[in-house]
Amino acid sequence: MILLLLTFLIFTAAAFLIPKKMLSIEMYVGSWFALYFALLADSVLGGRYELYAYFKPGVHYIDFLVAFVTYPAIYIIFLNLFPFKKPLSKKVIYIVGWSIFAIAYEWFASYHSQMFNYTGWETIYSVPIYPILYGILLMNFFFIRHFIESPVMVLNSRMLKIDVYGTVFFTLYWSLVIDAILKGKYKFYHYIKPEVHWSDFLIRISFYPISALLFLAFFPMDKKLWMQIGYLFCWSLLIVFCEWIALQIGLVHHDNWGLHLSYIKYFIFYLIILMNYFLMEKLNRKSKRTTYA
Repeated sequence: MILLLLTFLIFTAAAFLIPKKMLSIEMYVGSWFALYFALLADSVLGGRYELYAYFKPGVHYIDFLVAFVTYPAIYIIFLNLFPFKKPLSKKVIYIVGWSIFAIAYEWFASYHSQMFNYTGWETIYSVPIYPILYGILLMNFFFIRHFIESPVMVLNSRMLKIDVYGTVFFTLYWSLVIDAILKGKYKFYHYIKPEVHWSDFLIRISFYPISALLFLAFFPMDKKLWMQIGYLFCWSLLIVFCEWIALQIGLVHHDNWGLHLSYIKYFIFYLIILMNYFLMEKLNRKSKRTTYA
């Protein structure tokens, strides 16, 4: 726990204090990508194959805290300090340096603390993985900047490309968190199989982002508040009906759950998706008044 606290203090302070080359919208959307990518890897390697665990095996709230403490801050620090205007050799050295730091941190966390525990994984396995991970973060940054620099309206002429991109990864992250807690920790429901299975990821990827984008595309933004709340209620009811169909054909199985609880879950879920959209719009407007460093 001491290592986790030190990590939080140092990384958070560094993320706030370093000079910023990135726009706020780039840091915000990129952080959700980093969080989802990390949680996806943990779900596959730690959940499905049980190769490692934070503190102790199983799904625990501390797992999400570890992710929130580290990955957004690392994303912000790594890219704000990236030598974009330097020669290729400097960029390679920079990525290698970050990879060495990550490997050393993982080794220390696994052998000299209780924060990270191997149950089949070895530090040597991470050596080729970290450069790839940092390369993916860099590619994601270029995607985000491209979407910001080409502000084309999509989805019912309402959402910018960056809105769509940010909504997709925000939705994927929170759908995975909700399933990890309700499905993994408390066993309230499961999809095709009770254990962590590839079908879980396929169902989430194919359903939640599409439903979130459709929800935002037809949301009555310029209508009165009571109409917006009514839309949210009706949309949640529609998604519950879709879940009822999934129950009939065996895609979803309720163990200690009910459709009334699903309704509450979906209402809150799409409400935070809407709040995320409004926040991205605010950051988009701020980015138009800011020039790139």
